[in-house]
Amino acid sequence: MKMDESNKVSWLTQQLMRFIPAHLFAGEDAFRAKLLWMYSVSLGGLGLIIVLGLAFAEGELPIRRLGTVFLVSCLLIAPILMRFVRDLTWVSVVVVIVTMITVFYVDFNNLSIAGPSALLWVLPITLAATLFSGWRLFLFCVLVFSLFVFNIYSLFLGRLPEPIMHAESWPFMQVAFGVFVGVIVLVCTRGMSQLAALHLQKLQVELKQKQEHIQQISQLQVQAESATRSKTMFLATMSHELRTPLNSVIGNAQLLARADLPEKYHAKVNDISIAGNLLLMLINDILDFSKLEQNELKLIEEPYDLTQQVSELARMMSAKLKAGVNLDLELPQERVYIQGDQNRLSQVLMNLLSNAMKFTDAGTITLTLQAINQHGVRIAISDTGIGISQNDLKKLFTEFSQVTNDSARNMEGTGLGLAISLGIVKRMGGEINVTSELKKGSCFTIDLPHKRISGLHVSTEIMPTAQKDEGVLSGVSVLIVDDIAMNCTVMESMLLDFGAEHVMSVNSGLQALEYIAKQPNTQLVFMDMRMPEMDGIEATRRLRQQNFNGQIIAVTANASMEDREACLDAGMNGFISKPIVMVELEKTILNVLKHE
Repeated sequence: MKMDESNKVSWLTQQLMRFIPAHLFAGEDAFRAKLLWMYSVSLGGLGLIIVLGLAFAEGELPIRRLGTVFLVSCLLIAPILMRFVRDLTWVSVVVVIVTMITVFYVDFNNLSIAGPSALLWVLPITLAATLFSGWRLFLFCVLVFSLFVFNIYSLFLGRLPEPIMHAESWPFMQVAFGVFVGVIVLVCTRGMSQLAALHLQKLQVELKQKQEHIQQISQLQVQAESATRSKTMFLATMSHELRTPLNSVIGNAQLLARADLPEKYHAKVNDISIAGNLLLMLINDILDFSKLEQNELKLIEEPYDLTQQVSELARMMSAKLKAGVNLDLELPQERVYIQGDQNRLSQVLMNLLSNAMKFTDAGTITLTLQAINQHGVRIAISDTGIGISQNDLKKLFTEFSQVTNDSARNMEGTGLGLAISLGIVKRMGGEINVTSELKKGSCFTIDLPHKRISGLHVSTEIMPTAQKDEGVLSGVSVLIVDDIAMNCTVMESMLLDFGAEHVMSVNSGLQALEYIAKQPNTQLVFMDMRMPEMDGIEATRRLRQQNFNGQIIAVTANASMEDREACLDAGMNGFISKPIVMVELEKTILNVLKHE
């Protein structure tokens, strides 16, 4: 809407607003509405005056001139249409088409370019350029040019009729048409400059809005990244804080299970161990799910014997079967060696086997390994359990979802296991498929694209196991470095149970340096990662700088791949995570001492 410097509506706009609806005075439509109204009224009114004036002066009104009167009168329809429409597009189309036909008709009846009406051809093009853009403007220009060429062609062929105007009135009409066309062109030119300014202003506003939107997105991204970092830090901290007391619970439960207790306490110790392991499993699931969600789960690529891995898992899980349930193992004739992450694949298989055992009260669970040429392997776990409905199959791998049938409703679980398993398999480049039928059982199939390795020499020697009366640490002096006395007590009991000759505990990295300086012949050090004064990484570096040649095993509640790599880079020889499982501890000790 046009405003003068005093911020008031201009006089012309005030007058036009009496005839033009207010909703058309908005942005670019404001000028178009004023142009259409003034053009239609002026050309329609002036055209009628000129045509009727000529008829009065000449004393006749030919039929062909009546056609001009009709066409010019049609322009007066535009102001009426403007009062009933909310979009000027169709009104603009009508006005341009009527103008085009009128100019063609008048020019056709007045010797085309030889007559004064040739000036009028500027009108439809100028008007179309002001009202339209893009393909509409191109179309109107083509139509105007086509009609103009038709008139010229008709002139050259001598097919044009005698002119309506008398030759003596041509100079006057040339001046009148020239003035009228010139005024319209000036108005349209000014309007196009205003429209260009409005369009530029609109683009600037849109650009500013987009910049603000981008800034908001950037701020939201920063906030999301900050929230992600806070979440990761929170989970890491909570993992450490929960694993520390769990280390004492699970560790003491293991020691009690190995002790010579009265029979009535065995079940209670077993309950403590089961509860602790369930809580540990929950913590691990939450951490793994968080890593998958943030795309931070790292896989270790190394060659290993998949046949041996599957066999060991089957043997280990067989000990946990319910009465009346069998676990069958089907292996290919030739051993299968692949390149991949052995621990993560074990996690997936244990998860699927645990689910099969959980939902199978009687019958058979079958674990099958198949080699698919040289490009992959297939592992299938089928059972004769309660099965899964088709509705539950659709959401089976969705986090926190569980099957809804009555038999499964009482089963424990967070609903994260299958989601984590699917995430791990996808990270490996594979897929998990499941088929199931209620009351008949389920079958989970894992297809992995791991490249099979031929002729891999994997050591099949059984790791030496110490005799019960001798122990794996017989004759070995050990130092435990941990700032939590409870952890030291549990670890000391485990190591003594393994036959350690001498076990000493200190509470910080600095104390460890002082102890090793006095006892340089210490053979094995268990180093906690997080301690006050000096952490385990720094303490290990300094011990290696002091040429300490004993074996150092990292003990930490932060069971991440980054921690493992940091430990090895610092000079440690092994890694074990809290809560400590005595079987894993024994394996780690044997592996470290074997390379001593």
